[in-house]
Amino acid sequence: MPLGMNGVLEVYRAVLGREDVVPGMVAGMQTHAWIANWHPRIHALVSYGVSTEGQ
Repeated sequence: MPLGMNGVLEVYRAVLGREDVVPGMVAGMQTHAWIANWHPRIHALVSYGVSTEGQ
């Protein structure tokens, strides 16, 4: 699982107090800059709710 999703997953599970929930997430990397001034970043859309694993 990508590092960004691990952080989101950890927060959702801690806040809800459940280990069987999974939020939805779509992420895209942006790399807009010159090669000497390269600042990659990730833009993410994260669901407001969660699903339980296996459903």
